[in-house]
Amino acid sequence: MRNRKTYSSPRNIAGSARRDSGKCPVLPAWLFPLALLAGCAFLPDADESEARFLSQPDMALTLEATDEAAPVDGKWPNRAWWRQFGSDELDRLIETALKDNPDLKTAAHRLRQSRAQITVETARLLPGLESNTQFGHARFSANSVQAKLAGESFGFILFNPVNLRWHLDLWGKDRAAIAAAMGRSKARAAELADARLWLSSAIARAYLRLAVAEQRLAAAEELIRHQNGRLEVSRGRWRAGLDPHMRQDTAEERYLDAQALRDGLRQEVALLRHEIAYLVGRGPDFGDTIQIQPVRISKRFSLPTDLPLHLLGHRPDVAVAKHLAEAAAQEVKVARTAFYPDVNLVGFAGLHSVSFSDILLQGSSLAYQIGPTVDFPLFQGGRLRGNLQASRAAYAAAVETYNEAVLHAVRNVADALTRWQDSNRRLTSHQAALNAARRRYRLAAGLHEAGLNDRSELLAAATETSFRELERARLEMQRNRAVVDLIQALGGGWTKTDIPDE
Repeated sequence: MRNRKTYSSPRNIAGSARRDSGKCPVLPAWLFPLALLAGCAFLPDADESEARFLSQPDMALTLEATDEAAPVDGKWPNRAWWRQFGSDELDRLIETALKDNPDLKTAAHRLRQSRAQITVETARLLPGLESNTQFGHARFSANSVQAKLAGESFGFILFNPVNLRWHLDLWGKDRAAIAAAMGRSKARAAELADARLWLSSAIARAYLRLAVAEQRLAAAEELIRHQNGRLEVSRGRWRAGLDPHMRQDTAEERYLDAQALRDGLRQEVALLRHEIAYLVGRGPDFGDTIQIQPVRISKRFSLPTDLPLHLLGHRPDVAVAKHLAEAAAQEVKVARTAFYPDVNLVGFAGLHSVSFSDILLQGSSLAYQIGPTVDFPLFQGGRLRGNLQASRAAYAAAVETYNEAVLHAVRNVADALTRWQDSNRRLTSHQAALNAARRRYRLAAGLHEAGLNDRSELLAAATETSFRELERARLEMQRNRAVVDLIQALGGGWTKTDIPDE
């Protein structure tokens, strides 16, 4: 069963922290006189300027502007959202990265470390038992305070098979420390989820860019072929005295520009392959094994119906900030309990003797002790007050970090929606221009076959089509990136229920 109390709202966290500030705890009757000595009255009051949690920012108007382009279907992105692109190669790359990426492994180890710390903190609630044995030989000084033993020397043995120490958590210090450790562990789990989302998104973006870069490289090769044909035509017309030399120079310049474009795209393809190999957790040679497959990306993107309300529950980065704020609130409680008496139950049972021969034979060697020890924080030179102020400041900083994460989350969604809509509009408009260029090329090809125009008209139409193809590929790359950005902004299918209870 999940402990739903661990997902209390930020307001509940803040309210709990304020209610407990500056109040003495209810004491057992036998400890009331001791508490008077403990200095509880010197506990500093809570800072009235304490940070406040930000409520859900309003983004209704932003979402209304996207209703036509992004219908609402009530579904958040699937957890394995990259599979919707229909590329087995992309699936292989991301799944390999989720197993082999060093940064993910580091985050997983940190999560294990935080969970181990919960065990450490939980152990403080339990009594501690240990055993010890001490052998020695001692001589008391004849001039020392031990008058009866002055000048005497003897051997001794102390055998305590049972030593007990049990911290009585009267003020909730240990329980607060456990809650803080659990909060930090949940933050680590959310950090791991955020790292997985970032990694899968980065690989998807790089792969989609690589696929488009390969398309642009093929279009650039076609452009070079067409520009070379135009250069040959220009040279022939110049040699025939039909065109000035300047037109040949212009044709040669365009041919060289096309070659430079192709070389730049070759570099982009190589760098993208290296980037993907690095993200997957492999060497650069792995990039050469990446296969480019057709990618299926819908022109429409459906938004969940409860986007404004439940967005924060689908963002792992917001969950990280929330759990760290919860942990910081518990750290304030830990610092506050330092102002109260610290009570421990201690005891031992064993055999003590100054004779090695009778320790196991004489019942009179039996020794034991049990009872409470109480430590009073009467004067600490400002250490306790400073520690409490530091923990309160850390809590306030954690609250503001949460607030920033909330604002960042809603801005991410708004920006991603805007870029996605804009890229769709540009791609749609350019597709119409590309279709017109293709019709013009087909017409020029038909006229050329019929002998009604020369080769230069055909090459000009082919060149224009190649330029349009290059631009379409660039706009498609922007649209693909916007889709991945929007999925990442929506949390990539993650929910806060993915964080297990400790």
